[in-house]
Amino acid sequence: MYHIVVFEDTNEVEVTAATWAEDGSCMRPSAAAGWMPDGVRAIFTSSKNCHVSVVSTGTSTHITDLKPLLKNILINQEFMMNQIKIIHKEIKGLYTTSSDELLLKLFPLNNRQSVEDMEAELHENPELQDTALALRGGGSLSECVGRIMTALLTHSLSKQINWRGVNGKMGFQHLQIKKLVTVAVRRNQLTSMETDRDIDLAITKWLQNASDRNGGRQERRKRSVQQRGGDC
Repeated sequence: MYHIVVFEDTNEVEVTAATWAEDGSCMRPSAAAGWMPDGVRAIFTSSKNCHVSVVSTGTSTHITDLKPLLKNILINQEFMMNQIKIIHKEIKGLYTTSSDELLLKLFPLNNRQSVEDMEAELHENPELQDTALALRGGGSLSECVGRIMTALLTHSLSKQINWRGVNGKMGFQHLQIKKLVTVAVRRNQLTSMETDRDIDLAITKWLQNASDRNGGRQERRKRSVQQRGGDC
């Protein structure tokens, strides 16, 4: 009669004689102290009439009684490990999503104070640079940057910002939120290989065109036509 046991401290699975494992412990050899009792949990116990049958066939020895059982244990162990990996991945995904959603709720930034608050937050917690802004996507660099910047800034605030911070506007090039855009562009598969320079140029162009968006270009043309008509 024998037991198949799991050692509690190491999770190792062993086959042991029934007389060696009693009352939740099993004798086990130790290099330092010889045979010592270790805590175990029995996962299988053979019947009283069961015995290990060893058959010699010249070049090999088959343990006919244990082989199917051990195979089943290995299959179950592999299944359990795969389940643990799936659960770990799902938990990690939930954590990432919740962090991203928390930060995305702060966007779009709508005034200078919100920019300053975000700058302080990113300076204190630089790991927040890795956000879900990349999910805005885009098939080209200009499209990707445009989608990200639109999610990052309101239209009214974008007109108060330029790249270098001239003419009384906020300078985007030295802000921490610029890193948000760069990281997000790189996380997008179609723009992952873009250089810093190309990303900076795309941001600069987007900021330069801020006044033309949301009907701004048409409004400017309308005023120009009205002005020319008044001069005639």
